[in-house]
Amino acid sequence: METSKNTQNGKTTPGFPWLESEQTEKFGCTHKALHIARVGMLLEGKDFIRHKRRVCLSDAGMRKLWLSFGLPEQDSPVAQKEPARPGPVLFTLLVHPRKTLNPHVIQAILDNKLCRVRVKTKTNFRPYMKVTCRHVGADLYELVGNCPRFPGKY
Repeated sequence: METSKNTQNGKTTPGFPWLESEQTEKFGCTHKALHIARVGMLLEGKDFIRHKRRVCLSDAGMRKLWLSFGLPEQDSPVAQKEPARPGPVLFTLLVHPRKTLNPHVIQAILDNKLCRVRVKTKTNFRPYMKVTCRHVGADLYELVGNCPRFPGKY
């Protein structure tokens, strides 16, 4: 899957993942021919936007341009795009009042079971405080986000 990076920090514009300047090779035409087709067929704001002096195409706009050049739809970059992967499963745990000797591990409760949570430092965690974690191993979880900056508060 090739999506375009169209901001300085490397993120794509939501809803408009294709850069027109990168598609000329895939279409087998010049940039000018692609520009003429875009101006004649697509609606600005729906099928394409101008973002930081670049033209970004939506999936629908890319599909329209692809079909207008007479190319088969199954070969289009939109059809070959990988499905979005689901994010990590997050759990909300309660900090257990029992202390541990390791300064980078706290004990927490999930479904009335005791488990361990890896943290950067355990100094500001308080008993029965809610923490968001992701599962790592058997009874081991890892804190998602930052440690509390103040005792009991994020």
